[in-house]
Amino acid sequence: MKKIKYILLFIVLVVIVIIAFLFSKKWRSSEVYNKVVITGNYTIPDKEILKYAGLEGVQNIESKTLNENEIVEKIKTHPDIKKVFVVKNPPDEIRIEVIERNPIAIVNLGTELNFIDEEIELLPFKNAGKVYDLPLINGIKFGKEKTDELNAKNQLKIALAILMAIYKESKLLSDMISEINMSDKENIILYTHDFAIPIILPKYNEELFESSSVRNDLLKRIKAMKYFFEEIYTLESKEDIEKINLTYSNQLIITFKE
Repeated sequence: MKKIKYILLFIVLVVIVIIAFLFSKKWRSSEVYNKVVITGNYTIPDKEILKYAGLEGVQNIESKTLNENEIVEKIKTHPDIKKVFVVKNPPDEIRIEVIERNPIAIVNLGTELNFIDEEIELLPFKNAGKVYDLPLINGIKFGKEKTDELNAKNQLKIALAILMAIYKESKLLSDMISEINMSDKENIILYTHDFAIPIILPKYNEELFESSSVRNDLLKRIKAMKYFFEEIYTLESKEDIEKINLTYSNQLIITFKE
């Protein structure tokens, strides 16, 4: 008799669980979403993200027709968005979180300007008023031939590697650089914000640039540059400096105007 009671109790519990599951499924399928909350966008307007998501002007979306993965794929086609996450937040809210691509420089392509991020992704030059004091990468030509394009990309890699090394080494130093010019065949020339003083680095071989010895050589020159701007530059008459030469190993040569 006691055993039968346990069996009946077990059957009742199973029935309750099944009913609860069915009601839960029905309740979820009847959910209607009419609010969209967007976070993480600093330069891209909400309206633009909603347009890419296909949610512009949408008021009520049933849960069963709402496909988060589909919305993610749509938003990811935006050139300025690096990552995106979409989740339902019951009872009526869709949450969209975006991570924007972070431009670290402006690239002059000859016919147009583009932003560029550390992954060497070219971004449209818009919302420029919200991005301040980015250095300009100049003197790189994208030709029609594949070899020209490859050479240009390699030059961009070197320019960005120099910028990233400067950023990591010194905030003061990164604030000093306004331009990296790659047009010279023998040297890479950086220019300062104040007085446009040229800082001359050697032109690194594209094929050898990934080697640790070349990267260490670059870092030594950047450290010498940092020392100059932190310890010496303020003591000198800035307007009298003609150029700073870092092409020689373990030497920083300052040339003054006559």
